[in-house]
Amino acid sequence: WIQSFEPQACSLRFSMTELPRLYDLGLEPGMLSGNTSGVFAQRLVGLNCLACRRERQASPEERRLLGKDEAAPLALWDADGCDACHDTGVKGGTALAEMIYIEDGLDELIAVRATRTVMRAYLRDNGHRTMAEDGIERVLKGDISLASLMDATDLTGRMK
Repeated sequence: WIQSFEPQACSLRFSMTELPRLYDLGLEPGMLSGNTSGVFAQRLVGLNCLACRRERQASPEERRLLGKDEAAPLALWDADGCDACHDTGVKGGTALAEMIYIEDGLDELIAVRATRTVMRAYLRDNGHRTMAEDGIERVLKGDISLASLMDATDLTGRMK
């Protein structure tokens, strides 16, 4: 638990893609290496209103963005709004999250000030699940809209 504002602000920026930013803020790798056991990041998103959500077919671009076959049918869910959700399309909320455990291999990368690309590759190769992957699972279940996911996470790396 972090008690003061400055470390809290740093922690909010501390996710898989944000470790190098801490160096830019003046934190030396030696301060992070060996002293951090894990990092938790979350983004809050609205849940699709169950009263007005509707199913639709994903476009080829949306299927590609979600990592699915562009030619195969895929249902997505959107909610336009109704009396139950006060015309917002959202009823309740949930957190998209990721947890990074700083184990020895990642700690070594932090100590040598590895690039973001190297850290991402290491985490991916070691089974790390990103916040975007958590969100994609929830989009495919119909819990949240693709638009909500795109507002909450950076999917530009998937837009190839």
